[in-house]
Amino acid sequence: MNVGPAADGTIAPIFQERLRQMGVWLKYNGEAIYGTKPWRIQNATKDGEIWYTQKGVAVFAIVSYWPESRVLVLKHPLPSAITQVFLLGYLDELAWRPFGENGGLIISLEDVDFSRLKHRWSYCFKMTFVE
Repeated sequence: MNVGPAADGTIAPIFQERLRQMGVWLKYNGEAIYGTKPWRIQNATKDGEIWYTQKGVAVFAIVSYWPESRVLVLKHPLPSAITQVFLLGYLDELAWRPFGENGGLIISLEDVDFSRLKHRWSYCFKMTFVE
């Protein structure tokens, strides 16, 4: 983040704002960061700005944009019959369907009430029981 105090120990207001924003983001999305490890695919930039982490039976897709189409395609996770998908910081389970024969998910964001989201920087999707 390149945030450091000045020689007198103060932190510039713009950097204070960034640190507070990071705190808000981690409040809702820390589950995708703390105690995780890299997933079998760490970064899928060919599919957009998407990074993956894993903890237990959960795989997290950290997406740096909100899809204008309100549909998110993740080509790498292989779903199972018991896969569930959630947007961290949003209580409702998300609807999804398989992407293709080789795996992947198509996540519907049609029903997500954008006004209920606590931030608008990047979004973490939690998928359970995927490979």
